[in-house]
Amino acid sequence: MPQVPLQIQAREQVALKVQSRQEQGKGPVGQMRRLQGRLPGVIYGHNQPAESFKTDAHSLELIL
Repeated sequence: MPQVPLQIQAREQVALKVQSRQEQGKGPVGQMRRLQGRLPGVIYGHNQPAESFKTDAHSLELIL
């Protein structure tokens, strides 16, 4: 199997502004995406409740 050399870059820390969200379900979350330009997300933690959030789609694109 051929090997490909990889160069690992040092990662810089970036801040992403998020807001807690109450929108649940396909309809309200879809409207949030289309009308507000926001993306939904969920943070899962070990033995902790999941936290739903929303963030600006453009800001996330710039980070990725």
